[in-house]
Amino acid sequence: MNKKKMILTSLASAAVLGAGFVASQPFVVNAYDNTSTTEEGRNQENALADASEKEYKKLADEKAKKDLFDGLDKVEKELIDKVNQSQKLSEEKDKLISKIKAEIESQKNDIKSALEAGLSVDEVLANLPQDGDEGTSTASSQDSPVNKTIEPEVEAKIKEIEEKEANRPLSEKFQDIADDLNGKIEKLKEKAEKAKQDVEAKLDIKKAAEVTLEKAKSHLKSVKKDNTINDVNKQNVERLIAEAQAVVDASQKALTQATLAAEESYTQLGGIVVEINALTDTYNESVAKAEENKKLEEAAENEKKAEELQTKVVDLEREVITAQNEVDNLKKVLAGLDPDDDTEAIEAKLKEGEAKLSTKQAELAKKQTELEKLLDSLDPEGKTQDELDKEAELDNKVDALQSKVADLEKEVFDTQTKVDKLKTRLAGLEPENSSSVEDELAEAEKTLAEKQSELEKTQKELDAALNELGPDGDEPTQPEKPAPAPKPENPAPAPKPEKSADQQAEEDYARRTEEEYNRLTQQQQQPPKAEKPAPAPKPEKPAEKPKAE
Repeated sequence: MNKKKMILTSLASAAVLGAGFVASQPFVVNAYDNTSTTEEGRNQENALADASEKEYKKLADEKAKKDLFDGLDKVEKELIDKVNQSQKLSEEKDKLISKIKAEIESQKNDIKSALEAGLSVDEVLANLPQDGDEGTSTASSQDSPVNKTIEPEVEAKIKEIEEKEANRPLSEKFQDIADDLNGKIEKLKEKAEKAKQDVEAKLDIKKAAEVTLEKAKSHLKSVKKDNTINDVNKQNVERLIAEAQAVVDASQKALTQATLAAEESYTQLGGIVVEINALTDTYNESVAKAEENKKLEEAAENEKKAEELQTKVVDLEREVITAQNEVDNLKKVLAGLDPDDDTEAIEAKLKEGEAKLSTKQAELAKKQTELEKLLDSLDPEGKTQDELDKEAELDNKVDALQSKVADLEKEVFDTQTKVDKLKTRLAGLEPENSSSVEDELAEAEKTLAEKQSELEKTQKELDAALNELGPDGDEPTQPEKPAPAPKPENPAPAPKPEKSADQQAEEDYARRTEEEYNRLTQQQQQPPKAEKPAPAPKPEKPAEKPKAE
């Protein structure tokens, strides 16, 4: 069957409606049924019948042609719908749809060419496959050979994509989700920007409506004020008032409409923003999962490589041992021979064995180096992923606790300073004027006690976390810290020396400021994760500046 006939055959289902139409109609329409008519009447009857048959065939041909092309259009639509419904063909949809359209267009062009070349619709129908042929003529586009030639390709592509998708890393899948969400977010941002501009425009309209309404109300008020109603001008004034009131009513209506329009636009903008925020949350989650899975996949891949290298190293070690034994045996055999014996063959084997041993040793050394580098890149200490995760979690916990301890120490210091100042101030007041200061002091001492308690508790948590982390190189700097950071001592109420209360307060404040400065300076000089223990606390510091006798 040549190409054109093959194309015609492929139109079985598309043309069958036309075929049915041709077969279901009579070919001759007799206008008379009187056998006794004259010859002239028979001639007229035959002429009418011929004309009717020609007219019918012309109409039938046109209908069959239309059915042919309508069938192809239906096949095209069904195939394209199927492609569009498949979520798995996202990257291939455009290509497949273009191929379907091109194929259908080619079929149509071949039909047109065949008809223009003189083939009748009957001849087209005569070439359609019959029962037992390539297919049977039915009206369903699902059985169309056009469908059969393209649909298997779609199914094959879906299967190929499914297999490819099943083998893709999770990190790539999550990244694809994130990329898709990012595209949607960007489009929504553009939509939100337009909505924002719409809101601003409608708010401007609302403001203008408010101004117009105020002017209308002011005008109505002026009309009422400036025109006193009497018998002479009653109708005229009432008309003026009615006109002004109508303007007010119209302005009020315009303001109401502008307000509703602005609120509607604002609601739409709010909906877009909510959608953007929701998609952004999902996007961030997808990115995080992509990064997390990528690390796991890289770790798994490196572990797999390490296992392969370890297996290779073991195999090479065996081969080296075998080669070494062969060399050693040959040397023993050679050493046991008499000088007069022919040793050339053994010496050749020994040389060959030594060369093989040298090659295997070099290959072993190379693989051992690769393995060591890979293991170092995985973790210098050979820790498992669970151990690394736990250590990272502890590191974060230690960092957070160290920051909290530093903050609490600062709060304790500041509160202690406040307490000292209040005590000094209270000492210089008369009893009848001291009640408010006493209340403030009591509150400050309560806060100080709470902060000191919280500091002690947090320091214990930090010590426990440092102990759990263990004496590793990654350990933070305070594993051996025996006690909470030196708390500014709460001195007993200073015995009243010869100095005035103000002088004593200034000295206390200066001393505590110096202590805090020294402590913070020492903390800053400590690297965050050094192996040496933290500087010992300095409880003796206050003794360096004894209070005045």
